[in-house]
Amino acid sequence: MEHLAIMKKGYIEKILSGEKKIESRFSINRITPFNNISEDDKVYMQETGKEVTAMFEVEKVLFFDNLTEAKIEKIRIEYGKDICAGEDFWKLKQHSKYATLIYIKNARKITPFKVNKNDRSAFKTVNKLKEELIINKRTIIKHPHDCANNKHYFVFDGNTHCQFCNSKFLYTEIMKQKPEYKTVANIMRESMWNDDWLNADLDNVAKNKLPKINKTEIKKILIKSIRSYQPDDGKQTPYYGNPVYYAQHSLGCCCRKCIEKFYSIPKDKVLSDDDLDYFTNLIIDFIKEKQNKLSNTFPYRKILIVGCGGAGKSTLAVEMGQKFNIPVIHLDKIWWLPNWKNRTQEEFDLLLEKELNKNLWIIEGNYNRTFLKRLEYAELCIFLDYPQDLCINSVHERVEKFRGQTRPDMADGCEEQFDPEFEEWIKSYQDKIRPSMLETLKSANVPYKIFTTRNETSLWLNSFNNKN
Repeated sequence: MEHLAIMKKGYIEKILSGEKKIESRFSINRITPFNNISEDDKVYMQETGKEVTAMFEVEKVLFFDNLTEAKIEKIRIEYGKDICAGEDFWKLKQHSKYATLIYIKNARKITPFKVNKNDRSAFKTVNKLKEELIINKRTIIKHPHDCANNKHYFVFDGNTHCQFCNSKFLYTEIMKQKPEYKTVANIMRESMWNDDWLNADLDNVAKNKLPKINKTEIKKILIKSIRSYQPDDGKQTPYYGNPVYYAQHSLGCCCRKCIEKFYSIPKDKVLSDDDLDYFTNLIIDFIKEKQNKLSNTFPYRKILIVGCGGAGKSTLAVEMGQKFNIPVIHLDKIWWLPNWKNRTQEEFDLLLEKELNKNLWIIEGNYNRTFLKRLEYAELCIFLDYPQDLCINSVHERVEKFRGQTRPDMADGCEEQFDPEFEEWIKSYQDKIRPSMLETLKSANVPYKIFTTRNETSLWLNSFNNKN
């Protein structure tokens, strides 16, 4: 496994110098890296607000739980010198319940790179950090073209033509009239470079910034980059990081050379306010188009589904798993062994934790004892709060459908049968179980959805595009 550790100023230097030999993580809740980091794992280090600049490998790890102030003081006395933290640190950590001490080896500087981390966690665990968190810098191909398929790389030397096959740009007169966004976008597809930008999904940074459309700020960017010709023309607009940059490259207004070849505005002419307003409005339309596409994309990777027996948790989980290409975990399959024999709680907890530490899942089932633990890992919890009669009727229908067979969401050898005790559990759910689950859910720092009808659930689910 690989990990990203967010470090306060000065700590990376202490690790690289060898002064700090143990990296420690204390927490009130059971969160990563507790029981989620091993010998020889790699830890990348990033100072708060900056790039990743260094890394180390894990020599060994010590885990402590059920901490008290006395136990924390014992840790400070025994390991404090190698942890290399001040008194303020220990005062801040005195109420922690969990601690992870990570022994450091092979600490070294690396070529700096940025990561895309959308939460406030100070320690993050992934399979491959550079694949999952690094900002997606677009691969820029120099002079892309495919003239055989009418994709050209246009240049301007008095008139606009393809550098490779000399085909003329056919829309000069139309573009001079400053057409609307849709016309410009369609015309830009004649250039392979602009076609690539128009069709590409924006990187994670741009996606995060998309909702903020500010015409004044966009115009300021254009004034700085394209109002007048600059000595470094062609290099002033970055290739990633801000949706405005993507729009500029897509629409051929990233530099004065492109504006000249596509819009026939001489590069040595200072753009008027009307010109700048036109390009600003094109960019706003581009961003709105991307917004509409991204707003319907399912954003969650770790989803819990809970609710009364018979509400349809497993059915919803399977439907969501197929729609969004997310693996589904049925807790009944973990708990039960063949012939309705169950695992021990310890076995169940170990198997559950293994699933929770994966990066993509839908976990369905109640199992109230571990509900809070699952919430610590989840990005969304769905609570199916359906009427009792509906749940009981659904269980009866399920028994008739699968009688003498094993349901797909159940362990092998557990044949479906009518269980009076389970029906009584459903009848008691509303008064005895539901209140505490709702209280736990609402007090957790996790987004949640509470659905009271199946139609309500379907409408929400159908509001998202399928995820490949």
